[in-house]
Amino acid sequence: MASSLHQRTMASHQVRKKITVSYVIRSEQERYHRSGINSLQYDPHLGRLYSAGRDSIIRIWNVYNAKTKSLIHHQPTNSRSSSNVIGINYSPQPQPPPSSSSSSSLSHQDDFYLCSMEHHTDWVNDIVLCCDGRNLISASSDTTVKVWNAHKGICMSTLRTHRDYVKALAYAKDKELVCVYRYNCHHILLL
Repeated sequence: MASSLHQRTMASHQVRKKITVSYVIRSEQERYHRSGINSLQYDPHLGRLYSAGRDSIIRIWNVYNAKTKSLIHHQPTNSRSSSNVIGINYSPQPQPPPSSSSSSSLSHQDDFYLCSMEHHTDWVNDIVLCCDGRNLISASSDTTVKVWNAHKGICMSTLRTHRDYVKALAYAKDKELVCVYRYNCHHILLL
């Protein structure tokens, strides 16, 4: 009896495997993408640039200077990222954003960063602004499509109907339709 207890104890020790747990410590206000950027969208009404990152985060940037009533020209002071931008979309009819009494001249590069939208768990592959800039739709490698309030940075809805990476979005402004593309399949969403 003692030998069978000893054998079970030894067997349980042999079955146990060493488990390694790792995690990333991030700052509370992480202002830069940790990896490349897959897509950009520019909102000419608010002077905001939305960047879809490979770090699963969509970031919002202020690129309009209310004092000079022009787009901000920023020369990067470091080479934080060597990744290329894969896509960009620009509206040819820029309009200045509504004036604000709290606007001031931007003096530090961190002032370009406004906020982050963090609900995806994998690369954000594409983003599109729709509904006159009120909504932002994002497609991700986590197989979801999310609808965001573009002004507040809040996720309003998540579509979990895909079984594979969602790669691209196309927006038909005149019909208020968004086409979602994933490998070997596409869907049309009504907004």
